[in-house]
Amino acid sequence: MKKLLVGLIVIVLYIGSVFGAGKVWAIDYQLAYPGILPDSPIYFLKVARDQTMLWFIRDTRQKAFYLLLLSDKRLAAGESLINLNKKDIGATSVVRAEEYFTQAVDTGITAQKAGTDVADLFAKLTVAAAKHTEVIADLQTKVAGKDSDLLLKARRENQNSADRVK
Repeated sequence: MKKLLVGLIVIVLYIGSVFGAGKVWAIDYQLAYPGILPDSPIYFLKVARDQTMLWFIRDTRQKAFYLLLLSDKRLAAGESLINLNKKDIGATSVVRAEEYFTQAVDTGITAQKAGTDVADLFAKLTVAAAKHTEVIADLQTKVAGKDSDLLLKARRENQNSADRVK
């Protein structure tokens, strides 16, 4: 019975490796729903709410998680705007997303220096950085000129932040 089970596992793994060879798998990380997009006339209310929430969070570890959430939302908003052909606002949103990501990394490092256990935060930041890189690389194929330069800046900032987490 054990030999049959081992044989089946080997066959499944072999078939999976043969048929899965050459495929590029997406990063398994879900970006947050962006909600109101930056092109909305009431977007300033969302920004005010987010900044107020950020001000009230005193725990540095929780603040880092919240900054990562804001970063994910901004990236998703930028992606939506670029897909809606509002490339200038979208590219600016992606740059802002990576600024939030950098703040999340900085806050996480501050929490670590204060003696807080941030292993789960750094693990999430590492996966998020890979997802951000994947999304930005995809968006770079959809824009040109000044917007492409902004996305390149965002990608570099993301890479610099990701290197500091490792």
